[in-house]
Amino acid sequence: MDIAKCIGDGKHLRVASTLCRLELERCLEWRGVKAAVARGCGRRMVLLGPQEGDMEVFLREAARGRVPWVRGCNLEAGLEVEGYGLRGILARGDGVIVKLLSLAVEDNPEYGVLAHLFRVEPGLVPEPLCSMRVDGVQVGIATRAIEGEPLAVEFISSASRGLVPPSLGELARGVARLHRALYGCVEEWCRPRRVTRGDVERWAGRLAWRARLLRRIVAPEDLGVVEALDSMEELARLMARSYRDMEGIPAIRIHGDLHLYQVYRTPGGLIFTDFEGEPYREPARRDELEPPARDLATLARSIDYASALALMERGMDAGEAALEASRGMSSWRERVSSRLLELYLDALGDSPLAEGDWESGLAFWLAERASYELVYDIIEGTGLHHIPLNAILRIRDAWPKIAW
Repeated sequence: MDIAKCIGDGKHLRVASTLCRLELERCLEWRGVKAAVARGCGRRMVLLGPQEGDMEVFLREAARGRVPWVRGCNLEAGLEVEGYGLRGILARGDGVIVKLLSLAVEDNPEYGVLAHLFRVEPGLVPEPLCSMRVDGVQVGIATRAIEGEPLAVEFISSASRGLVPPSLGELARGVARLHRALYGCVEEWCRPRRVTRGDVERWAGRLAWRARLLRRIVAPEDLGVVEALDSMEELARLMARSYRDMEGIPAIRIHGDLHLYQVYRTPGGLIFTDFEGEPYREPARRDELEPPARDLATLARSIDYASALALMERGMDAGEAALEASRGMSSWRERVSSRLLELYLDALGDSPLAEGDWESGLAFWLAERASYELVYDIIEGTGLHHIPLNAILRIRDAWPKIAW
């Protein structure tokens, strides 16, 4: 039996098949809800299908430990589904949030990261309660509920007025606390190490891999995207030569997908959420250790998105807003991003995490993150792919200097 016969031909299966060659291990079913355990991209995956059964009942019963092939949780919470999406289902009730993933991978580090951070810096993350697993793969997680709004709301509002976001300093200090706490992790899965030349060459190779992937998807007459793919391949070669600037600096367990919708303003301060890593991270693993500069680059890229989204709120379409943000709002983007870096490094103080050439490191990771965003936006069909496309062209033209 192939996977489509097991769970149906849903969008997340088509996405996973685009990224990886999948091989079915076994098919599972509970009251009309179906799942496939498969291997792809060198790791085990679990995919939930477009369901004939009641997913709300399935989620509640899985969280209570009453689905035989879902293990790890025993919560008696009155959960109600808040939303469905390509990547999963979110439910809330009795002070608990449960997230169930449609496409889960065995290298998802989220529960371990949350457990470590809540132990050493409990004010930074929601309290983890349990992890739901199928054949060792985390398919869901339950945490204490938090009340607040994503920090993206403030940054989009500030972008529309050309102001520095009021929470910028708090964000920089929070990220520094997060990184210091993760630098102190001594377990095997998170113990810091030093970056090698091979790491840098492998990380640079992600751009070339993603360019090859997108050439199979994008029409050759889409000249803007094709130019960006050419630039990604050129950058991959240039970045691989920059290993001397990064060799020997610390690599740690970072957040891995630290955009402004993952940080919440709550009555008690900023809370960092969603540590499962980037959904379409291939060819990288989600549990890789990387320099903290990657999280800073991800935030800087999110600031670029905030500027474009501010323009879209004024009625511009996505392509027009991306171009105007790249040119007309460059001074706001550069001012906010460079100030974020300055405040972050001040908060780190003399920590070993501040070592190295941060300008070179950020130029590297801005390119890498933008390449990921281009893959994500094209595969997801968000309509926002012009934002990372323009960033890739800026980064190519400015290399080896930072292009925020």
